[in-house]
Amino acid sequence: MAESPSRARPRPSLCWHDVSYRVALPPAPRKAGACAVVGLGGLGNSWGAGPAAWKPVLSGVSGEVRGGEMIAIMGPSGSGKTTLLHVLAQRVVSVRGKAEVSGHILLNERAPDKVSRRQCAFVFQDEIMLQHLTVRDTIRFAALLRLPSSLPPEAIDAKVDEVIAELSLHRCADTLVGKPGGENRGVSGGERKRTAIAVELVSNPSMLFLDEPTSGLDAATALNLGVTLRRISAHKSDLLIVCAIHQPRLKLFELFTKLCLLRQGRMAYLGPQEEAVQRLQSAMGPEVPMPPQVSPPDWMLDVLTEIDAALLRSPNAAPAAGSPPGDAASPRAADFKDSESGAMDDAGVELLEAALDERDVFTYDFAQKLASQLESAASEGIKLEGAGAEGAAATDADLGYSFVNDSLWQFRVLFARQALQQRGEIFSHVYIFQMVSVAIIASLVWLQSEDVGDILGVLFFINIQQSFNTMNGVLKVFPPERSLMLRERDAGAYRVLPYFLAKSSSDFSSLFFFPVMYAVAIYFAVGLREGADHFFIYMALFMLAITTAQSLGLLVGAYVPDIVLANSINFVLVLLIMLFAGFYADVENISPAVAWIRYLSFMYWSYSGLVVNEFKGRELDCDFASPGEFSDNCRDSATDEERALGFNGDDVIDDMGYEDIAIWESCVVLIGMTVAFRVMAYLCIRYKLTLTGKS
Repeated sequence: MAESPSRARPRPSLCWHDVSYRVALPPAPRKAGACAVVGLGGLGNSWGAGPAAWKPVLSGVSGEVRGGEMIAIMGPSGSGKTTLLHVLAQRVVSVRGKAEVSGHILLNERAPDKVSRRQCAFVFQDEIMLQHLTVRDTIRFAALLRLPSSLPPEAIDAKVDEVIAELSLHRCADTLVGKPGGENRGVSGGERKRTAIAVELVSNPSMLFLDEPTSGLDAATALNLGVTLRRISAHKSDLLIVCAIHQPRLKLFELFTKLCLLRQGRMAYLGPQEEAVQRLQSAMGPEVPMPPQVSPPDWMLDVLTEIDAALLRSPNAAPAAGSPPGDAASPRAADFKDSESGAMDDAGVELLEAALDERDVFTYDFAQKLASQLESAASEGIKLEGAGAEGAAATDADLGYSFVNDSLWQFRVLFARQALQQRGEIFSHVYIFQMVSVAIIASLVWLQSEDVGDILGVLFFINIQQSFNTMNGVLKVFPPERSLMLRERDAGAYRVLPYFLAKSSSDFSSLFFFPVMYAVAIYFAVGLREGADHFFIYMALFMLAITTAQSLGLLVGAYVPDIVLANSINFVLVLLIMLFAGFYADVENISPAVAWIRYLSFMYWSYSGLVVNEFKGRELDCDFASPGEFSDNCRDSATDEERALGFNGDDVIDDMGYEDIAIWESCVVLIGMTVAFRVMAYLCIRYKLTLTGKS
C-alpha cells in the first residue's frame, strides 16, 4: 500500500549555535603609483587592487525552535534577518575567498543530510510562479514533483485539496495565477502569497521558512495571512514555522509564539514573544521605558535602531568588558544623556550596548542540551565551516540535494507543466493578433508577386520576422522561468537535465501551430515556387530558422539573466545576423576581414537555402527582373528573341553569392547550431554560469 504523504511524524526541532557569516568586500582600488598587491582570501589581482576586507553579517548567533512554534526573526534593516533565514534553511554554503559560514546546526537533533534538507521548505519574499497555470494546477504540479510517484493519483489530489482548504484558496483554486501589473493580473496579492505557501506545504515539510511573508500586503491581508499560518502551526505539532519579518502590526506580532531579535548580526533576544518587552525593559532599567500607546514591536525596533545610530555617531565606542549593569546601584544609559541635546555621549552608548548584550537578555534554557548534542554530533561533519567547493559551481551533491522521483518522472511532469504554460502564451490575444495581422499585411504586400526582387524580399522577411519574434519572446519569459527553476532545484524538486529536456521539447512542439499557419498562408498568398518538394523544403528551412533563433535566445537568456542587458546584447546580435545574411549587402563584396562572420549567422544559412530552393534550375521571364539585372538577354537593347529566352534561376543564386550553397548543407548547419546553442544554454543553467560570474 502506498505511503500517505501526511503520516504522523515526531515533533521536529531546529537548533543552531554560534552561527556566523561573513562576505568579502570588493578589493580597494589601487592608488596612483601603488604596487600590485594580493588581497585577503586571494581576492587581489595583478592589476594592483588593494587588500580585500571581510564584512560580518552574522556573529555568533544561537537559538532553538520546535514543532508547533512560530518564531519571528526581527531587527532593523541590515541586521541579518534574511541571511539567518537562508543559513538555517541550509541554502548558504561557503565559497572560499567570497563568503564564509561557520557554526553548528541540528535538524531534529541530527546533523543535516539530504533527507532533512527536503524537509526545509522556503517561501521567498518575491513569488515566482507560472502565470498561465491556475492555483490548483500550480499546487498539483508541485505535489507531483515533490511527492513520491508511487502515490496513487487519488492521494495526490486529496493532498492538494487539503492544502487548498488549509490556506483558504478554494475560491480562487481555478483562477489563473497571473502576473501582477500585467495583462492578466490573476489572483490578488494575498492569494498569490498563500499559493506560494501552499506550493511548499504540499510536500508535507517539517520546517517552513518565510522571508518577509507580509511584504507588499495591506494590514488586513497581512493579518489574515498571519492568522492562517498560526492556525496551521497550532494544528500541526510536526511543523515549525520561521518568519523573517520587518515591522509587523501589533495583532500580527502577537500571533508569534517566539521572537528572535537581531542587531547588527548579533542576537539581542530569543524567547517567548510575550516576554520580550519585559526582558528588554528589565535589562535597560526604568529610565528607558516603553512610552504609552506605542506598539511593542515598533518600540523594540526603535530601541535597536537608536543603538545603531548612536554607534555610528560614536564609532570608537566599545561594548562593556565586564558584566552588564543588572543591579540598582549600576549606572544606567539614561544617566549619560547630554542635558542640552538629549543625545547620549560615548559612555552612555557603551552602557546601553552592554545592557542589550546577549548575556543579559538572551535565554539559554536549551544551552546544556544543545552543547551535549553538538559534542556528540561534531564527528558527523555538521560544522558549517568550509562547506562548498572552491572556485566551482555548487553541484547537487555539494548542496545536499536528494530527489524523490527519478528523472523520467520529472521530465513527464515538467513537460506537461511547460506545455500547459505555453498553451496560455501561444493562445493569448496579443500573440494571435500579432501573428494574424503580420500574415495578412505580408500577404497583401506581396500578393501573387512574380518579381525576383519582391520574392527575395519576402523570403528574407518571413525569416527575420518570425526568427527575431521568437528570440524576443524567449528573452521575455525565460529569465523569470530560470529563477523559478533555480529555486525549485534548490528545494530538491527536480534535476536540471529533465527540466531542460522538458522545456526544449515543449518549445519545439509550440512551433507547430501559428508559425506553420503563418508560413503556409504567405507561401500560397505570394505564389512561391510550386511543387510539393519545394514546399516541404521551404517549411523545413523556415522551422529550422526559428528553432535556431529560439535556441540562441535561450542561450542569451541563460547567460545574461538581466533582461535589460540581455535585450541590449540581443539587439547587437540581431544586427550582425541581419547584415551578414546576404540580403542587405552582397556577401562577395564584404571585407574579407569580417566576411567570415556570415558563417556564424543562422540567417545566412536559412535565407540562402530558401533562395536556392526557390530559384535553382528555374526558368524565369525577363519581366520578373530589372533590365539586365541577371542576364544580358534581358537588357534594354536585347532583341525580342533574346528576351524570349529569359534567364535562369541559377543566375539569381550566382548574383546573391550563394552558388556554393546546398540545401542539405543549410539544414545540417542549422541543426548543428540549434544543438550547440542548446548544449551551451544547458551548461550555463547547470553550472549557474552567467555574464557576471557564477550566480
